[in-house]
Amino acid sequence: MNIARRGFLQTTAAALILGFDGAGEIVRAAYAPDVVGPQLFGIWLSIGSDNVITMVSPEVEYGQGTITANAMLVADELDADWEKVAIVQSDANPVYTNPKSYRLSTDGSWGMRGRFEQMRRIGAVTRMLMVQAAANDWGVATGECSTGASFVHHSASGRSASYGSLASAASKLQLPAPGSVVLRTPEQWRLIGTPMPRVDIVQKSTGQARYGVDVVVPGMLSAAFSRCPVLGGIAKSFDDSKVKSRKGVRHVVNVGYGVAVLADDPWTARKGAEDLVVIWDNGPAAKISSATIAQDYTDALANQPGVVAKKLGDVTASGATKTIDVEYTVPFLAHMCTEPTNATAWVHDGMCEFWTATAAMGSVVKYTGYLLDLPAEKIIIHRTPFVGGSFGLRGRVDPELEAAQLSSIVHAPVQVVRRREEDTQHGWYRPYQKSKITAGLDASDTIVSWHEKVAVQSINGQYADELIPFGVDIARVNADIKASAAFFRLPVDFYATSGTPFSDSYKIPNLFVEWVKMENPVRPTHWRSVGISGNAFITEGTIDELAELAGMDALAFRRAQLIKLPRFVAVIDALAEKAGWPAQNAAAQGWGMALGDGFVSCSAAAVKVAVKGKTITLERVVCVCDQGITVNPEQTEAQIQSGIIDGLATALFGEITLTNGQIDQSNFNDYRIFTLAELPRIEIVLLPSSEPPGSITEIITPMLIPALANAVAAATGQRYRELPLSRHGFDI
Repeated sequence: MNIARRGFLQTTAAALILGFDGAGEIVRAAYAPDVVGPQLFGIWLSIGSDNVITMVSPEVEYGQGTITANAMLVADELDADWEKVAIVQSDANPVYTNPKSYRLSTDGSWGMRGRFEQMRRIGAVTRMLMVQAAANDWGVATGECSTGASFVHHSASGRSASYGSLASAASKLQLPAPGSVVLRTPEQWRLIGTPMPRVDIVQKSTGQARYGVDVVVPGMLSAAFSRCPVLGGIAKSFDDSKVKSRKGVRHVVNVGYGVAVLADDPWTARKGAEDLVVIWDNGPAAKISSATIAQDYTDALANQPGVVAKKLGDVTASGATKTIDVEYTVPFLAHMCTEPTNATAWVHDGMCEFWTATAAMGSVVKYTGYLLDLPAEKIIIHRTPFVGGSFGLRGRVDPELEAAQLSSIVHAPVQVVRRREEDTQHGWYRPYQKSKITAGLDASDTIVSWHEKVAVQSINGQYADELIPFGVDIARVNADIKASAAFFRLPVDFYATSGTPFSDSYKIPNLFVEWVKMENPVRPTHWRSVGISGNAFITEGTIDELAELAGMDALAFRRAQLIKLPRFVAVIDALAEKAGWPAQNAAAQGWGMALGDGFVSCSAAAVKVAVKGKTITLERVVCVCDQGITVNPEQTEAQIQSGIIDGLATALFGEITLTNGQIDQSNFNDYRIFTLAELPRIEIVLLPSSEPPGSITEIITPMLIPALANAVAAATGQRYRELPLSRHGFDI
């Protein structure tokens, strides 16, 4: 796992080395094995004479198990000895762009969705070359040979040869034509679909795993910031007289968005930043608080016309006999990753090198180019082997930009590691949202109309906003982004309405969804399932209210409204069986459920609670998932557990609030997550499926939020349409 790229290449001089060209076809890398530099990009796999197979992981490992799963895909098709598989991280060459998301980043649960076929093709082509090399050596037909555990066998003569012994000869063969590469069928898989221990377990369990915060570069300076407490405030002047007396302090730099102290070690830098006396220009955000934002959104829903996201039929002439009018609110949310955001940069010799835990290598390259006026080939990224969580936050690259800017000023390598309080109070957030819905049922209690007006910020419209504090021409950047893909030219932000019924599994003949674009100084970004995380609570809460209006059981009502697709029906029926639905709600007890549809997956969850006063006891959670083909069931189950826990904690406690332009929360003491003792009994059912792999963790979290809220409503008889539940006095 921790093989250095230089060492990896030096030990594979006599190996087979494969890469891909720009069109996605497999090609042989023609690089000298002992040369370090950007020309090394493009290597995917090597087999050394010692029979060790080294694979390059194109995805960032931040806890989701992607390096294990991708290696399983290659090794299964290659028929490799799993015990002799090693993994190294890719760099930022465009050849590592995800073939389905078209991004050089790890996000949107595209790791498996985008790489499932690509990784298998790498393994299949390599296996074909091994067989061809052996057949040539033995003078037999390839059809007479078989493979197993990194060996080629010829049963008729009893001969066998290891992949390592064949690698040199195989490296000289012509690659098979793309059409001749046949992937194995599910019944031939040995690893795919099998519970496999993650390859990083030992390193993470013994403290050997290395993260961005562990990076040390010779001559490196540690940077710590004093930042304006008010969002968007800038430093007008500062007094560093006390700071300069500290041994080890090398520089104090005012970069506008903060004043940085650079020192020989992080503790000296941090204490120096605390010694600074800074005069701030708080800016217009100082007049903004949670109450003013809430009022702005309420006014917008009442008075501003929306942009049409989806319109079917006529909601005003639907024939509805019963209707509801409701308004739902979801708060800003923080990411609270285990590892605070960080980056190390060194600007030297007309280039910029990064050592970083980023999930967005493409953005690092692109935005650094804008910042330092460097071409892409002069920006080198050394990815850290492991990343301590993301949930969307690592897609933002402001720590990298800060480190690069400071390095260019002080002419030394610079490491920026943010304190937890900085990440919480000066970071990026799941946007606040209000939605107003009018929905109606006909005489047969079928949903026939749904008019929803969504007020929320645009994430797509602020895709490169981390460049703003650096004085970059953001209008030019946004123009470039819009020119790069139609996705960024959509009239309605894709995330604003994802998870509303127009992208959901319910069939509603008269549907009108519109979006009001909101503006405020809180920077919005992706958060575990993005728009679905808020809209699932809104949609599934409203569906529950319609079930009550119809006088029907919540699960039976949903089943009746579903688009009649087998996956949806199978999931909801399996949930009913596992949970023992229809559930009987006793006094002060209740079951709630929600259906999750997104990221090419389908899931449903039920939560049982007991409520005494304002104290909630979580008694049971049942979750049924169809994620398509499951590569590693053990890791899938872990991701489901993670999503469940995150969703429950978010529904109960998750909230970022503002007072006079300042974020109120600062750390885990006032942004609560669950402890082990607070967790309920969790039961998981994975349905077998032959569908292509889909996401699992991103659809679980948003589903558990409404499931818990619906359970509390069932237990108390009171519907709470604004999260978190702690806002209404509830605790656990």
